[in-house]
Amino acid sequence: GYLRYDNFVQEEEVWYADLKIPNREVKYLFESEVIKKWFSNMRGSLRLEPVLTNLTEGDLKLFKYLFIEFCQSSFSYFDVSGQESEKFYHAYVLGMIVSLRDQYTIKSNRESGYGRYDIMMIPKTLNKRGIIFEFKKVNKYENEDFDTALLDAKNQINEKQYAEELRTLGVKNIVCIAAVFDKKEVRVDIF
Repeated sequence: GYLRYDNFVQEEEVWYADLKIPNREVKYLFESEVIKKWFSNMRGSLRLEPVLTNLTEGDLKLFKYLFIEFCQSSFSYFDVSGQESEKFYHAYVLGMIVSLRDQYTIKSNRESGYGRYDIMMIPKTLNKRGIIFEFKKVNKYENEDFDTALLDAKNQINEKQYAEELRTLGVKNIVCIAAVFDKKEVRVDIF
């Protein structure tokens, strides 16, 4: 009951849906309690603010490092194993960036160009970064490795022209993030 889904669309063998928070009570939990506690209880000195600052206006190499550390230090192996692990990473990143909604319009699983991106962050001030996330699980059954999966994610962003919506809105600084994972191991490429 923490999320509901609408607008089912099937593309080939994959089903897509818009995820929505079902009511104000659950929205309050996401915005003020659940997500903040989850990220504030991270081990060591990892905190959410530096991750988000580096994502939106700082050092993208540092964001990459901090993001990988966040994932590896906060997930259980059981959270990210199985067939639905891509959805887990997707929801995790949505939870991370929800606090940026005063600066960004955050969209998930929407059409842009010739396909559906995973997450898009549209800046409310056009001189800020526009950000696109694409998540991929390494497909071991297809003998895929991290390098191949990262290349596939990057190609998908480019070939399907996910940045088209940002360009149409006048955003000039566009950052694309391909995040590829196998259970708790994560690789990120930013371009």
